[in-house]
Amino acid sequence: MVSESFIDSENHYLSVVKVAASIYKPGTGHISKECSGVLVEERLVVTAAHCVCDERPPVTPESPGTTIVDKKARCATTVYVRFLTYDSQAALSSNDAEHIPADESDPYRGTVHIPEEFKIVYKEVEGLSGEVVKSTIFSNADIAAISLTDSVKEKVKYTPLATNQLARGEKVVLVGYGLPYLGDSIGRDRRFGENHVVAIKLDGTTFQVGKQNVEVAGTYTGEAPDARVSSGSYITTGDSGGPCFRVTRKRLEVVGIAKSVRVGTLKLSAYTSISRYMDWLQNIPKS
Repeated sequence: MVSESFIDSENHYLSVVKVAASIYKPGTGHISKECSGVLVEERLVVTAAHCVCDERPPVTPESPGTTIVDKKARCATTVYVRFLTYDSQAALSSNDAEHIPADESDPYRGTVHIPEEFKIVYKEVEGLSGEVVKSTIFSNADIAAISLTDSVKEKVKYTPLATNQLARGEKVVLVGYGLPYLGDSIGRDRRFGENHVVAIKLDGTTFQVGKQNVEVAGTYTGEAPDARVSSGSYITTGDSGGPCFRVTRKRLEVVGIAKSVRVGTLKLSAYTSISRYMDWLQNIPKS
């Protein structure tokens, strides 16, 4: 997270995991990808589909000058999941908030499931500083499920999935292993921060998170509405696949999964709506 975020030293969000995928690419070898994810049932983790698939070039009649991520690209079939637990007592006595002792679990092996309709299209455009950047021009169903082979031994309670859609203006908690600044890799720590839902896509598949009084329309049809940058917690690269939580009756629910949006600058954080994919998730094999 960038801006207003904190290390989860008191282990409120133990269900948020690190996801590691290895994808074999001919001529290149194995490509390693690391993201965040969340345990939503005893042996089921949800993350983002772009975290477990590589990019591919277009084929006719797809748009030239783009790169695409979908099930036609090379995707990992098996991934590994780790839990991170902080030493809360050591955190209380530590004067160094950025080096809190933590234990990482042994890896849990899991099988990957991706919706058939998953697709992301990137296109090179000129950024604000004149450099060429890849911008997202289309995305759909950026969500993946991981069925764990073994039961989780750690004392971790899964966080249930929300069954109803978010409303604009709701306060949410973002959690992930991204760096506390704009970077291109996963971080060591699990970080969290609060912000608000500021816009919901008309078809209900995604929503945008940002400051409550952000200057943005409440609904949108493209990848993201235009908005000015403002304070609050925003996701970075390593937070991809991590959850957006809603707090109801003093319990957490997973309402969204951090999706891929490349715009060249930080404006809003984009999430895939869990409620839109509940039917698909409920049909995932649990082992």
